Amino acid sequence: MGFDVSAHPVNIDLIQSHVLPYIAGRGDLDDVLAEAVRVARTRFQANAWGLALTDLQHKEWAAKRERPKKAAGVASGKAKAKPRPQPLLPPWFDCDFHVWGRPFLITTPPESVSDTIDR
Repeated sequence: MGFDVSAHPVNIDLIQSHVLPYIAGRGDLDDVLAEAVRVARTRFQANAWGLALTDLQHKEWAAKRERPKKAAGVASGKAKAKPRPQPLLPPWFDCDFHVWGRPFLITTPPESVSDTIDR
């Protein structure tokens, strides 16, 4: 049985240096909002890329299901075997992890996800 990691980091320093003073009526959140917009744009781009790969993965699966199968007991003769098409997706891509489970397309093993996020 496998497991997945869902990371929702909380930046305590940010809360103490910006959010709490803002709530208390001191300071503003302009620099925090600018960073939030940058992160949201990155997340949107990564998600769009991941969803495109997921769509491609589903199309590959559908093509494999629709491939005609050889009839049982029928000799294939001397016909040349067609080369198998190379998969279009990177071998490490898994839509369950990279689109729905982990932020920013983190591909490290589960035990390394936290360190990767921190980096």
